[in-house]
Amino acid sequence: MNMRIALLALAGSAALSTAALAAATAQKQNHPADREEMASRCAILESQFQDALGDARQNANLDQAKSLDSQGTSECRSNEGDVGVIKLDQALMDLGKKPSA
Repeated sequence: MNMRIALLALAGSAALSTAALAAATAQKQNHPADREEMASRCAILESQFQDALGDARQNANLDQAKSLDSQGTSECRSNEGDVGVIKLDQALMDLGKKPSA
């Protein structure tokens, strides 16, 4: 009797953990519309950064901003647009510019 209960409990917990994993995985997948929106935001921010570079040659944060821009651009191109946008936003703010995307 105890063995039967233990096997039922084990099977039940395995089924629940599989369902929970499937739900978590489904939430993490990017939808095509989200990817397109992020790609658009990335492109806008990358363009803004290039425009801001002309005014920022003497900015004390220039090296840090360039590093963040490079990282953000890489993240955007590897389908991690949400992280890329954050880094590109910070790069622009480091140059004293307000991101508009």
